[in-house]
Amino acid sequence: SCDIKDSHSSHPIKQEEYELKQLLDETESLTYLCNKCGATFQTRRHFRLHQRSHAEAGGNDEEIKPSKGAPRERRHACKQCKQKFFLISTLRQHLLIHTEEKPYTCNVCEKRFKREGSLKVHQLIHTGEKPFKCEQCGKACARRGDLKIHMLSHSEERPYSCSHCTASFKHPTKLKQHELRHTGEKPYQCTFCPKRFRLKMLLAAHHYTHSGEKPFHCPDCPKAFSDEKNLKKHKMIHSGEKPHQCAHCGKNFRLRQHLIFHERIHTGEKPYECETCGKSYTNPSGLKIHRSTHNEKPPRCSLCKQGFAELAELAGHQCRDAAEKPHRCSQCGRGFSRPATLKKHVLVHSGVKPYECEECGKKFNDSSNLRKHIRIHTGEKPFHS
Repeated sequence: SCDIKDSHSSHPIKQEEYELKQLLDETESLTYLCNKCGATFQTRRHFRLHQRSHAEAGGNDEEIKPSKGAPRERRHACKQCKQKFFLISTLRQHLLIHTEEKPYTCNVCEKRFKREGSLKVHQLIHTGEKPFKCEQCGKACARRGDLKIHMLSHSEERPYSCSHCTASFKHPTKLKQHELRHTGEKPYQCTFCPKRFRLKMLLAAHHYTHSGEKPFHCPDCPKAFSDEKNLKKHKMIHSGEKPHQCAHCGKNFRLRQHLIFHERIHTGEKPYECETCGKSYTNPSGLKIHRSTHNEKPPRCSLCKQGFAELAELAGHQCRDAAEKPHRCSQCGRGFSRPATLKKHVLVHSGVKPYECEECGKKFNDSSNLRKHIRIHTGEKPFHS
């Protein structure tokens, strides 16, 4: 496309941008005309207010009321995408979608927006205001849309089902996001590097890795985060909140993903399948561990470390340590002397890390590893001579 010099600026602009500017200029001239006095107005609201002034001055009310039988007409069409609108003001807002123009700026962080409404919603982040409250549980939300999504949590209905698997969702947006996992589509690309993302919010959080900015601060500790979602997860460390409950056994989890992995123990679902042998697992970490058995290294007994040429030989191997470690992991075959130790080990495959550092939020699947980690903060060196 060629460059055109804008009459209002000395800088050249693209053909497409010029045409869109022309469209915006055209809508400036679209007005509501008063048949009584000839006055013109940009918005229907101002036009109606003006008409009332004639009615109050003794005019006929019937002349300014729209016909009850006539349907309201979408008269204002976008020349770019042919979408039609009732109001000129709505058309003008819509035209900004087709341009890079972002006329509304946050006075706190200088982030820019195309719509005034988007700016107002964004500013709630800085003020902490949450004006929309759930009548059932009292939870407050910054946006009306967030409250609507939250209200679905009080209902068991999940009307939106995935066409690829058995998963179902309460909200169509969640279904759309989930289906991208199956298709592998990543429509959002970083402007600074080639990395792509499934979700817009993941891209926004990734952008902070280039700038190093962490604008979301925990009110209870000095930790800061690049996105609001991770801040919310972190806050649960302080509150002890575990909002995700298993419908089968009642066990509670802090993160929904941990609940999903756990529920597969009850349902038997194993969506992560090995492309080499077809064996399937409940979570990606289990599959990752299994894949290592297909590499060039010979399979070994997890108890005595003896190597074998084939997996079949390993399966028939009678390890003398087996009697001492009878409790075996169904995922990898490793044996343990006590069932409690096996229970801890299974967490490696599930991806669940229930032990969390209160200082920095780092998670571990074993309490002993957490204790070792805590020494970083305390400066303790128990084995130092």
